[in-house]
Amino acid sequence: MNLIAAEFNALKLWSNILQLWFDNLNSFMIFFIFSDLDGTFLNHKNYNYGNLKKYVSLLNANCKIIFNSSKTYEEILYLNRLLKVFNPFIVENGACIFFPETYFGNKKVDKKFFRHKNHLGYQLTKFNSEKIIDTFSKLRS
Repeated sequence: MNLIAAEFNALKLWSNILQLWFDNLNSFMIFFIFSDLDGTFLNHKNYNYGNLKKYVSLLNANCKIIFNSSKTYEEILYLNRLLKVFNPFIVENGACIFFPETYFGNKKVDKKFFRHKNHLGYQLTKFNSEKIIDTFSKLRS
């Protein structure tokens, strides 16, 4: 076997190992992507969401896409419905995060959550990062 064939076989073996590792990793991990919308995925001049639609269709199967934006609850909800994204989202420049009401399953949620239409909201602006982390870590239990 020549050197090129040996290198090709080694590369093929590593490729297979990495694919197996990634497949197993994927089954145990959920990837979260937090993204702004305005000027990032939405055209800043006319708010066309063609680019966003393309990326969401690629990522939605393997990732949880969480939009954070200056947009209001209604504006992001409208986009999420069009794009078939059913994940939490952050509105009004971080003022509040909304979760679909079934997001936590049967777990009891903190009394500071409030109901808004079909979502549970949590106001973020009154809290520092330690209080936010403490509150959300209790949901894991």
